[in-house]
Amino acid sequence: MRVENMTSPRTGRPVANQFIIDDCDKTVFQSYNSTIVEIDWKHGIIVVFEDWDYSATTGKYRNKFMEDMGFDDMATKQGFAKCMNDGKYEEFEIYKDWEIYDNLESAIAFKNYVNSKGV
Repeated sequence: MRVENMTSPRTGRPVANQFIIDDCDKTVFQSYNSTIVEIDWKHGIIVVFEDWDYSATTGKYRNKFMEDMGFDDMATKQGFAKCMNDGKYEEFEIYKDWEIYDNLESAIAFKNYVNSKGV
């Protein structure tokens, strides 16, 4: 597992309290102590957490994170909200943690269950 501070788009310096956590098949954006977005590359799942729009700073670095990860259409508040409400971005399914899932493992289990039933 690798944890690094995000960098300021203006100065290029590390920014306090804005983190990217990379753990093989999963990349997480964390703002202060709150997980904001988890991307599971292996299963094609994005989990959005309740504090996704907590503050202007969280939004600024959430957008930068999504752009850095290659999700350009999700790199604005409006684009992020649209994809989140659609539940899909290209081949990725998007889940809202506060509505259904306790964690990423639950999202994967649910996706596998749905796929096994042909729903």
